[in-house]
Amino acid sequence: MEVVKFLAFPAAELLFLCLHFITKIVKLRKHPNLHVPPGSLGWPVVGETFSYLRAKGRNTVRFVTERMGKYDSRVFKTSFLGDPMAVLCGLAGNKFLFAMRTKMSKDGFHPRSSVVNKVGEDAKMARKLLLSFLSAEALRNFVPKMDTIAQLHINTHWQGKKNVVVYSTVQLYTYALAACLFLSEEDSIHVSKFSSMLDEFVKGLLGFPINLPGTNFVDP
Repeated sequence: MEVVKFLAFPAAELLFLCLHFITKIVKLRKHPNLHVPPGSLGWPVVGETFSYLRAKGRNTVRFVTERMGKYDSRVFKTSFLGDPMAVLCGLAGNKFLFAMRTKMSKDGFHPRSSVVNKVGEDAKMARKLLLSFLSAEALRNFVPKMDTIAQLHINTHWQGKKNVVVYSTVQLYTYALAACLFLSEEDSIHVSKFSSMLDEFVKGLLGFPINLPGTNFVDP
């Protein structure tokens, strides 16, 4: 029985590799004349994910510059988590990408209502609305409010305390600041309710809505 288990893993790996190469061959036959940039897709499924993560911990730019030098090209292909992609480097690459964004690219994470996906008059209106909050004049008006809220927060949650839980107190300060600047709400009771609801929302934002022990969705 142990011998069967021992042989099952190499057999599964071999089967997986065979399926991977068969898939690649089928894709090449369907699209034989694709002009793809130089580069490597790395290992099956994981691609160059680990190489990128190692570089990200020290110097992310090095991951890009090494491949630019290796392939002598400002455009190279790579793969993260099995998702093949082309990396465009330099001013010309950015200009090409953003100039042709609505025609040749597609956002996979942002919803259609996101600002980054808006074009034409919708984009102008959205950016104008954002600038009303982020312009230099608006920021100058925000500074006195931010200073007042910061002083009140420090006097309430930090002053005279032997121990301070920084994460929770800074989070509360951020909620109070956002409620004041974006919602014009300064009532501490309402801000507390708002922060508790937002905490629940954040906890479930990337969670799985299943009744599984060890998760936040276990029925009491």
